[in-house]
Amino acid sequence: MPRAYWRLRLFVPTPNGIRRKNYNLGLRDETTRKQANKKRLELLAKANRGELHDSGGMSFSDLVARFRELRLPSLKASTQALYEQHLRHHLIPVFGEYALEQITRLRIEQFLASKSGLSWWTRRGILTVLSAVLGAAVEWQGLDHNAAIAIALPKKTEKNAKMIPSPEQLRTHALQYSRLLRLTR
Repeated sequence: MPRAYWRLRLFVPTPNGIRRKNYNLGLRDETTRKQANKKRLELLAKANRGELHDSGGMSFSDLVARFRELRLPSLKASTQALYEQHLRHHLIPVFGEYALEQITRLRIEQFLASKSGLSWWTRRGILTVLSAVLGAAVEWQGLDHNAAIAIALPKKTEKNAKMIPSPEQLRTHALQYSRLLRLTR
């Protein structure tokens, strides 16, 4: 038998209109009426401030299609190309079928950790594109918050260590360079 729980039903805005959404306030045998009422008042305050939104079941792929149509044309051609590359090669293959509510901070951090073979700048670019797309969803009232904001990437590391040539290597390179100059004259 399913356990009874306190719940609140609200009508929240979605990109396609208004939708009824159920909020679980806690299990009845674990949460008192007073605790459930406190959660209810917090949710109602958020709703009244316009902070509660719902994606209406929109997937990340659907959001990207809308983003491509409405936001990409306003960017420079080089930025559009970079956004398209990151969307096509990295973001859509991983997040494409997820509903927007399923894209959590934890999933994003796990995704970025899986991309550790890429350069820091590439991972930063991917995160920037993801944040821009999710930020558009927040503005279009499809999400309550942008899960990609303030995610810290690991510190930059050098792929190729810097090497200081020895005096012998410098003499060899200088000699080769001087011979090359004599040949080109």
